[in-house]
Amino acid sequence: MKHIVLATDGSTPSLQTIPVVLEFMRLWPDCRMTAVYVSSLESAYYPSVPGVLTIPNPETGEEEAAKIKADVVDSNFRDMLERVDFVHSYGHAAAVICDVAKQRGADLIVVGSHGRGSMDRLLLGSVSHGVLNRAKVSVLVVR
Repeated sequence: MKHIVLATDGSTPSLQTIPVVLEFMRLWPDCRMTAVYVSSLESAYYPSVPGVLTIPNPETGEEEAAKIKADVVDSNFRDMLERVDFVHSYGHAAAVICDVAKQRGADLIVVGSHGRGSMDRLLLGSVSHGVLNRAKVSVLVVR
């Protein structure tokens, strides 16, 4: 194992992935990890209507990304920060996560079974489902 992408949104299911990734990082001391947080796009005119013109909201996105970086990366991976990166991007989470995995040459993507969205509470979260369908590498869904 050379590179793991950890998808996180700060939700409880995504935080449950941390012990798994920490164990992998201990088992493979040369393995790198990239934590990915994706800020969702908001509708410019109709915030509750999907598929309508979307724009990033940099103010809330950057604040939330800084909080997630501190809560997820800095506090949990402090003993291995030299092997850990954090990526914050805007877009559709599943597509961005898979793109980062491809760009970084990841061997594995680790995601929580559900995220923050209310629609994500169905059988399998929409982001984890989207990653499973798009990824070109192995995906571990942690429940």
